[in-house]
Amino acid sequence: MLSSGIKRAIKRLFVLGVFSTSLYVFGWSDLARPVLAAPCVQECETNQGSCNSDCQSACEADSTDSACRSCILSCNTQFLSCLNNAVWCDNEVSQPGRCTVDWVPHCPVINGVPNCSHPDAHYGYALTCTEMGHQCVACPDHHYCTGSGGLPGC
Repeated sequence: MLSSGIKRAIKRLFVLGVFSTSLYVFGWSDLARPVLAAPCVQECETNQGSCNSDCQSACEADSTDSACRSCILSCNTQFLSCLNNAVWCDNEVSQPGRCTVDWVPHCPVINGVPNCSHPDAHYGYALTCTEMGHQCVACPDHHYCTGSGGLPGC
C-alpha cells in the first residue's frame, strides 16, 4: 500500500503531466495552427481589377495576343483561387481597376485601315484603360480592336 505522501506526489505529477501535454499541444506543436481570416469577396474583386490593370503593357500594340491572354488568364486564376475561401463582407466595397477586360474582334490594320474580313482577324483580349481621365484601348499585335468605340490605343 502506498503512503498518503506518495499518493499526493503521484497526483501532482499526473496534473503536471496533463498541464505539460496541453501546453505542448496548444502552444508549440503543429496541431496549433493559427486561424487565418478568410478574404472578403470584394477584396478578391479589387485584387483582380488591379491585376488586370497591371496587364496593360502585356496587351499593348507592341505585345502579342499570347502575352496578353497569359496575363489576363493568370489574373483570373488568382481571382478564382481567392474566391475559393472568400466570404461576403457587408461593410466592404470592391475598387475597380484602371482597366477592364474585353473579348473583342482583333482586326489587322492594312495600309492604315482595319480589315475585319481579313483571314488574320480573330477574337481576343483587349483592355480598355483610363489614363489621366482619358480612355484608351490596349490591343496587342498592332491590331484594331472592334468594340473599342474608336478609342485611341494606349
